[in-house]
Amino acid sequence: MRVQSLSFRKGTSFNQLAFSNLIGTDESCIELQSSSSRAFSVQDNVIEFKSEMTTDVFIQCQTNTASASNCPIYCTVSFGKELSNAG
Repeated sequence: MRVQSLSFRKGTSFNQLAFSNLIGTDESCIELQSSSSRAFSVQDNVIEFKSEMTTDVFIQCQTNTASASNCPIYCTVSFGKELSNAG
């Protein structure tokens, strides 16, 4: 899924829990990714926006993945970079 042109304010941050509540899965079943950017960074599964910006957000969920066998649904959330369709 692609959510286009979301605007974020400087200092805004999101963690796995925020997305797990939206998606309806455990926070350990969420992975945050981002492209290289001076505007935001991902560290310790928290994305923080260092400046105001607009970017696309991509969400890809899979069921029963071998890498996350304890997760009925495992989702990757990517900021500014489209996810591959592998899986």
